[in-house]
Amino acid sequence: MIIPSLFLGLWRTGQTFTGKELRGDVEFSALEPDGYQPEQASFAPGSVRFGQPHDRVLFDRAYLDLPLISADPGAARAMREQCERALIELSNTLVPRVQRALFQPDGSVRSARVLARQLGVSERTLKRRLAAQNTSYTELLDIARRARALELLGSDASVEEMSARLGYSDAANFTRAFRRWTGQSPRAARRSARAPRS
Repeated sequence: MIIPSLFLGLWRTGQTFTGKELRGDVEFSALEPDGYQPEQASFAPGSVRFGQPHDRVLFDRAYLDLPLISADPGAARAMREQCERALIELSNTLVPRVQRALFQPDGSVRSARVLARQLGVSERTLKRRLAAQNTSYTELLDIARRARALELLGSDASVEEMSARLGYSDAANFTRAFRRWTGQSPRAARRSARAPRS
């Protein structure tokens, strides 16, 4: 009963907002109830079909362009301004949010696609907003990996383990990145850090 009630509510809401009698068809994945009579359907004029692949309401695409009879231009303008302020605020806090979300709880790296989904935006939007702040997913990941690599250098983790924790496909790629960051290999950097000071 929940899905038919939901569909009926949506249909009535659409008619209330547009002031039009809307027509369409309704499909249910459930089988037709025993004793069902078509005239019992309380939906908009149209067919009701059971045993379909999906529960859905089908209607003319033109309905999406119908004006809302209770539309308030002042309220719409205020909401648009509020959304724009929220976007500006989001942009200002995006880089630290990305930095905090780059790594999964298990230490693995989130891809740009997964990270965007985590932040509630599309991957394209994420890249565009980062570019507007003169950075990128790749650049932020590189900075975060460098910081984590230097932390791991003080642990007992092997180069292979560090490479895996930082999301590199193999130790050679990690070693190349580490040499780019520091000018030396991870093993050489670890030896230098552990060498006794005189």
